[in-house]
Parts: sequence; C-alpha cells; structure tokens
Amino acid sequence: MSWLEFFSIILPPSFWPISIAILGVALGPKLVKELPRLRKLGPSGLELFPHEGGQEKIADSVSGGLEINKIGSLSDPVAIDVEKEIKDGLAALPAEEREERLVRSLTHSQMFRSFSLAYADIFGSQIRALEKLNARDLSRDDASQLFSELQREKPVFRDWTLESYLGFLFHWKFISNENGFYVITQTGKNFLLFLTTMRLSKDRLH
Repeated sequence: MSWLEFFSIILPPSFWPISIAILGVALGPKLVKELPRLRKLGPSGLELFPHEGGQEKIADSVSGGLEINKIGSLSDPVAIDVEKEIKDGLAALPAEEREERLVRSLTHSQMFRSFSLAYADIFGSQIRALEKLNARDLSRDDASQLFSELQREKPVFRDWTLESYLGFLFHWKFISNENGFYVITQTGKNFLLFLTTMRLSKDRLH
C-alpha cells in the first residue's frame, strides 16, 4: 500500500486533493536528504539505513514547522503543479472552511513526516516493545526484566540503560510514564497502525 492509499484511509474525502499536495511539499526536502540512506523501496514500503551513530542524536521533532522565510518564484515544474493543485483545492472549498482544512491537512502531513523519520532510526526491538505496551501497560520492574533479556540476546545493548533505550520512544511521544507504569500513547498506537498500513518491515536493526 502506498502513502496515497494510507492517507485515503485516515483522511476524509473532503481533504483531497489538498493533503496530497501539502504532503509532497512537506516531505520533499527530507526525501532528498534521505536518498543516500535508501535501502529498499517497493510495494512493501521503504527502508533506510540507520543514521551513523544510531539513536545517540535525535535532532528532529514531531513538528517540522513552516520553514519558508521568504516566498519567491518556483522553478521546479513539479512544485509548480503541486502549488497549483493546492490553490485549486482551496478555491473549491467554502471560504470559511479553507483555513481549518488547510491546517488540518498540514497537521496530517507533519504526522506522516514524523512517523517516516522515526521509522528510519527505530530498532526492531523497540517496535516489539511498543507492541507489548499496546497489549498491556508495563511496570518498571517488568520493563527492566524484559530489557535485561534483550541485553543478553543483543550484546550491542550491554552498556545501555533502560532509560537510554526508551529515550527514543519518549522523544517521539510514543510512550509515557503514568504512575510508575510505561504506557503506549495514542501517537504510539497510530505509529503501529502506520507500520501496518504502509506494510513497513518490523524486522529492523537490533
């Protein structure tokens, strides 16, 4: 399933075609930046080589913001078509709904962007941890025991702490700590749905 099919599921029809156009704009620079790390691209989705240094540096946040400081002329014919599609889509909407629809479409495109970036660096064992938390909350003792088992299975984590291991999931707001229990958030559940819908491999590094 392509990302277009994914968004056709989670977005109501009234958000098209604006969402497609905004998503292309939002992902464009990031996709160019990530091309050297492309490992696999096909019907099963995309897979990227991890960043050098793994998860030690986490620079991106969920919100990419509006990074355009000055509006100039577009030279890329694809970008010109995308902008025209956005304007045509907005023109077709009632004036009082345009801003709300535009903001909502941009919100969905930013969430897709954040999930794509998180997938680029997440460990396979962290995906399995999210799936465990999706089934039930875990106490710190339970989480520590599971992490100790992972350290025995994966020596690469020998010098890691539970906090450093879970830090990636906290950064992307996939999990939270509530009354001493690790709990998956709605964002974490949506990330698992994203993996399933996009048919992305869960057989990741570590």
